[in-house]
Amino acid sequence: MGLLMRRFRTVFALAFLGAVLMGAPFSPAAFAADAPKQESLHDSLMTLLPFVGKYPSDKILGHSFWDNKAMMKLVEKALGPERMKVFLTEPWIHGEEVPIEQQGMVLYESLCKAHDCTAEGIDFFVDLENGTFQACWRQWDNKAKASVDFWLSSEAAPKSLPSDSCADHQGFELLALFGQAPSQEKMK
Repeated sequence: MGLLMRRFRTVFALAFLGAVLMGAPFSPAAFAADAPKQESLHDSLMTLLPFVGKYPSDKILGHSFWDNKAMMKLVEKALGPERMKVFLTEPWIHGEEVPIEQQGMVLYESLCKAHDCTAEGIDFFVDLENGTFQACWRQWDNKAKASVDFWLSSEAAPKSLPSDSCADHQGFELLALFGQAPSQEKMK
């Protein structure tokens, strides 16, 4: 049982005991309203806003952009297990990066494998308002002896792109060309 749950049970028991000793009626429903709430996806993603204009590896209050668990779950959902494994390897996550940009409520970041940017990289977009992740993924294919490009999304299946699509376009232009427009439905 997690620490938070143990604390909740202890506080619940103390509240019950206090109510009984004081002769006051005890309502578990009223107590539950005061229980600690999990941060919503929206609130968690909004903590990324201070990184605009900074590098993802920069630390703000001791945390980097990559420490945001909600965003990393979206990244994993879009990339899938094989690409996520590649993404998390040293040459990528600590490769070449640019400062994070913002357009509306969408953040943009470009990363590439250190010393191999023309062959392997990712340009990605995090929609803070709708809780989605989209990316233009470029990876070297040894069999084809060329880079292969894909559009990846936390909301749709991977889509093959023409060769060099990710390298030939930059920034929010990629989202406009290949991405899915942010949905009008707000996150729950």
